[in-house]
Formats: sequence, structure tokens, C-alpha cells
Amino acid sequence: GHLASLGHRRVGILTSTGSPTSWQLRRGWDRAIGELGLECAIDVATTLEELDLDSRQVYIALGNAMTAAALLGVDGCPMEGINPVEYDKILKLEGTGYKTVVALALGYRAAADKYAAAPKVRYEAKELVQYV
Repeated sequence: GHLASLGHRRVGILTSTGSPTSWQLRRGWDRAIGELGLECAIDVATTLEELDLDSRQVYIALGNAMTAAALLGVDGCPMEGINPVEYDKILKLEGTGYKTVVALALGYRAAADKYAAAPKVRYEAKELVQYV
């Protein structure tokens, strides 16, 4: 009812067909849409594998790995835009149930890195954060 109370008349849904309770959620959605007189403009039903929500959990581990590395004095650079299929081949992941999501380069900063001692730009919180 929240979207309807804001004046929305066309809404969308993204559901998973792989969840044991997905049919119950979908039935409730359909009922609510009908009761509120809304139009379902986008309807995407997919499998859990296609949604790939679990791969997003990798970013939690990525953040922890970068924090741990930094505490050890090791710099890290996360990389997306990689070719995951090629990484999977190199890492021999085919057929294992695992797949490449992101890469993390780790290493020590070069002693001669002229940018390491460069002054950093730091903004005041009031310039970056707007409280609502």
C-alpha cells in the first residue's frame, strides 16, 4: 500500500522461482496489486541462479580482506570489469560450483611512489553528507 499511497499506479516485481516460499509471496503480491488497483508494469520471474544474490556476499569478504591487508601494511585494489570466464579458466573453477565475481590485487606500495606522500583531498562531512 505504500507505493499506492504515494500516488504510484504502475509497479514492478522481481521474484525468484527457486525459493520454496516464492509462490506464497507471489500470490500475496498479486492479491495486493488487485486490491489497490495497481498495474504490474514489469514482471520478472527468474531462478535463484539467475538472480545470483549469493555472489553479492563476496563483497562482504572483499571488504574484510582489504581491511585485514591494510592492518598488515598491504595495499589492496578491488577490480571489476574483469573477464570472469577467463579467470575461471586460469583458476580451474569450471565444474566446481564456484565462479569469479571480483578480483583483488594485493601488494606492497613502491618506496619510490611519488603519490604516496602527496597531500590527500579531504572534505568536511557537511560538504558530503545531507541529513534528511
